[in-house]
Amino acid sequence: MFQLFKKIHVNDRILAAGFAVISFVIGFLIPYIETPGYPWCIDISFVALGFVLLGYAGKDLFRKLSD
Repeated sequence: MFQLFKKIHVNDRILAAGFAVISFVIGFLIPYIETPGYPWCIDISFVALGFVLLGYAGKDLFRKLSD
């Protein structure tokens, strides 16, 4: 995913944090869409992706805190 943005000079960690926020918003808003349903509880997968991306974005900070 980050290979697509190599031409844009943005730090990968900032990009991951931005995608995490977008993923959280999508994950929290999907249950409120008035459709007959959505497949396989996809809202949970978006929220989980947000946590994974936040972990990637804060990897260096978490290492410093653990040391």
